[in-house]
Amino acid sequence: MKLIQVFIPLTDNTGNHFPESYFTQLKSAFSEKYGGVTVYKQMPIEGFWKETKATAEKDVLVIFEVLTDTLDISYWKDLKTQLETTFRQKDLLIRYWEITVV
Repeated sequence: MKLIQVFIPLTDNTGNHFPESYFTQLKSAFSEKYGGVTVYKQMPIEGFWKETKATAEKDVLVIFEVLTDTLDISYWKDLKTQLETTFRQKDLLIRYWEITVV
């Protein structure tokens, strides 16, 4: 089984919050496709990175998790491109692990 995590910023690069409908649509899409989704939105999740040595960037994030038996790489690559456009990101993190559910 695979555990897939999608990291989405709550705000754009100027600090404006994305519409709640963006998150609701993604939650609905994952629920429909995978039969469920876990959304980590209430705790402060922060991501930090550096574009250059002088500048540190920060995102406040929401994490969407789904479980699936198979990994459709083309689906996730297409979704990543779509989400980068929707959320105006240069890069967006989607990662997965092989897990055992007991």
